[in-house]
Amino acid sequence: VSLLTNINDLMLIGNSKITDKSVSLLTNIHTLYSNISKITDKSVSILTNIHDFYLGDNIEITHSSVSLLTNIHTLNLGFNEKVTDKSVSLLTNINDLMLIGNSKITDKSVSLLTNIHTLYSNISKITDKSVSLLTNIHDFYLGDNIEITHSSVSLLTNIHTLELMDNYTLTDNTLSLLTNIHTLYLSYNGKITDNSLLLLTNIHTLDLADNCTIT
Repeated sequence: VSLLTNINDLMLIGNSKITDKSVSLLTNIHTLYSNISKITDKSVSILTNIHDFYLGDNIEITHSSVSLLTNIHTLNLGFNEKVTDKSVSLLTNINDLMLIGNSKITDKSVSLLTNIHTLYSNISKITDKSVSLLTNIHDFYLGDNIEITHSSVSLLTNIHTLELMDNYTLTDNTLSLLTNIHTLYLSYNGKITDNSLLLLTNIHTLDLADNCTIT
């Protein structure tokens, strides 16, 4: 890897042989997947041109380096809890933020990300307080986050993708207002019915796995 300095995209999922020694040389890198502990703040702090960064559960990467990635577009924090509001609040150019399993990021930082297009939030630290401010969101993955309700989601009229798997707080009352939706995931959701779905004439993709309320 130390010889491949023109690499744009590097995926290290499960590879424990690549370390800071080579990754620190990849100053042209745009995308880095690193769910292993051999990649640390030491190399990441040098890669300030990164656009897309997938940490997974790599807990060796902390605020020290992530706070420097001000050009970042996509940040996936998986189960990494060494990155907190302190870091994310500085990354206001983020377009895509994945918080799957991360319980350290809260409304305090997310409310500042007004440029965000995609938000994955299946955790309860993100609530209506921040979501109501993110009216530019295109793709929103709530999962089973029950802290997000009609109060905020009803404001997201620009939304293209909405994922409501296992979510029981949003009903037809909300969905009937979001007529620009293109992609809708309703797996295991028992609250959304035909009454709202019939209004979504712009829909391109519909996931109904294990859904018993849509006919």
